[in-house]
Amino acid sequence: MSDSIWFFSRGDTEQGPVTLAQIKTLKDTGHLRIDDLVWKEGMDDWATVAEVPELNEVVDTTSVLRTPVVPEKSGTAQSPQDHPLASSLPARDQSDFQFLQKLYFASHPLLITGFLVVLLTKGCETLNAEYVKGLQAKAEAQEQRFDDHWQATQIDLQNRHDELLNSPDDEEELQKISRELSSLPKRQQEEREKLLRNEWRELNSASRDAIVDFHVWSFWRQLIFILGTVVLCIGLLTIGLSGQGAQQWFCLAVLAIILSSLFISGSAWRVMLSP
Repeated sequence: MSDSIWFFSRGDTEQGPVTLAQIKTLKDTGHLRIDDLVWKEGMDDWATVAEVPELNEVVDTTSVLRTPVVPEKSGTAQSPQDHPLASSLPARDQSDFQFLQKLYFASHPLLITGFLVVLLTKGCETLNAEYVKGLQAKAEAQEQRFDDHWQATQIDLQNRHDELLNSPDDEEELQKISRELSSLPKRQQEEREKLLRNEWRELNSASRDAIVDFHVWSFWRQLIFILGTVVLCIGLLTIGLSGQGAQQWFCLAVLAIILSSLFISGSAWRVMLSP
């Protein structure tokens, strides 16, 4: 029984052959899960590790592998070459396994870098757009307050004028109010021109400069956003191809959502192009 040859499968990858002692060691050390599939000659079909009684017997794991498994120390990652699963495989399968492990480890820096670049690019884009809107709103508010002030002044004078029309004793005051009403548009225009030369000019100039800067830097932000998205997609695709289980499908689902947003609906491009 100890000389039987076993094969095991993780995801869509079949690995083996390994001996019974080796496959027990992989299970007992946690590198072969109870829901992984195994098969040997004589079995009708593949079965999970939990369904095979002889794989659930307690064995001495110190003598079954040619190279003992050394537990990971805190803060140090185990290289693909030191992985006990790789040491129990034939040379060709060991090479494929080590390549997938290296690919898997290399995908994490890509994933983190791409995510940070996309996040920072979108954040800068949003902050810049809000800054431009804030300057425009401030300039519009100044003009609106100016118009409201002069409109209120005109209404007060007109009401006073209407009251004096019914009071013949206040003829002098009536003439004074009439002169103020007739000169009001001219005074308003002079005050507007004065503000346009000073306070409003600074606000309008700052608003125009902010809009120009937004569009000038928009090209570079879009370029960095595209590069970050490409790096992020490469990281997700790499994990999707070399990962296992839920992590693999989650990364592929996120990748599909990103590609759909970018190239089908185009929502990301519309956000990047809108000031």
